[in-house]
Amino acid sequence: REEGAHEIALAEGRRKEAVEQLQAIQLRLKDSEERNTRLEQELQRVKQSQRGTSESQLMVEAASLRTKKEELEGKLAREEDLHAACRRQLATALERLGAMREEEHERELDHVKLLMHAKSESQEIREERQQLDALRSQLQELKSRDPRS
Repeated sequence: REEGAHEIALAEGRRKEAVEQLQAIQLRLKDSEERNTRLEQELQRVKQSQRGTSESQLMVEAASLRTKKEELEGKLAREEDLHAACRRQLATALERLGAMREEEHERELDHVKLLMHAKSESQEIREERQQLDALRSQLQELKSRDPRS
């Protein structure tokens, strides 16, 4: 029972850690999305302000922004992968926790069954002793009546 409780505590700790990691990832994802939105807005402002800029210069800036965007998308993909891994880890921990709870329940049922069996056996022994005592008493009574004794 203590081992099961310990396993449950460990699983709960892992679950809590996974949830915290998930929340941190979600926060980073939100920050990345906000940053991406700001960059898109900045790109629009730059396009508006640089309508008079040469085409080659605009191409350089566009390439730079594309690179930045690709970096952010790569970071987002890594964060999403990490998020998925955390979800899988949490699901596994929850499955283990469920299995441990089921095992603990089975152990408790077995314990109750053993106690009930022990009580039944104890009652049978008491009844057999009473019968034996009654037979001894009858035997003693018969011996005391018998003149040969």
